[in-house]
Amino acid sequence: MNSYLLETVQIEEVEEAVFQLGALKAPGPDGLNGQFYQNYWEELKHEVFQLVRLFFETGTRDLPEKELVATVLWFVWKARNNSIFRAKQPDPNTIVDLAQAHLQNFNRWQKKKETAKPPNPNSPRRWIPPEKGQLKLNVDASWIHAEQVGSVAGILRDHTGQLIAGFAHQVRASSPLQLETLAILHGL
Repeated sequence: MNSYLLETVQIEEVEEAVFQLGALKAPGPDGLNGQFYQNYWEELKHEVFQLVRLFFETGTRDLPEKELVATVLWFVWKARNNSIFRAKQPDPNTIVDLAQAHLQNFNRWQKKKETAKPPNPNSPRRWIPPEKGQLKLNVDASWIHAEQVGSVAGILRDHTGQLIAGFAHQVRASSPLQLETLAILHGL
């Protein structure tokens, strides 16, 4: 009996466990229920299996942080939508790389936010902050008329000027006004 418990876990065992999850039961700590894993098992099985195997081999010390797991799952969902709606075939390595880069950028900005100096009251102001407790979204866009494409970007700051979030996307647009409107929509 004990030797059975010490055997290396197999992907078939993990798959069986996934499909025994209550599909519509309360979500786990990652915020996802069994139905998510069952519906996307073909796309997720190798990553899930690697995490389970790593857990049994090393315990929790070498597992990725929950934030990385959640970010990878978000990028898997996004890649799935691109596959369905835009016929773009997902690349698993790119998905993981993008998720890691996204999380690193997020963590870098969070650290800057925590260590940022308060604004100097003597420096000239160009940006007018929102009232305390409110946020301000500043957007901009750049348009290439001949190609009908452009880029939109925005930053969200609080009343102290601290960066809360930001974005930059390439979009199709037929006019600068449409592009500026898309920038606002992306910011919302």
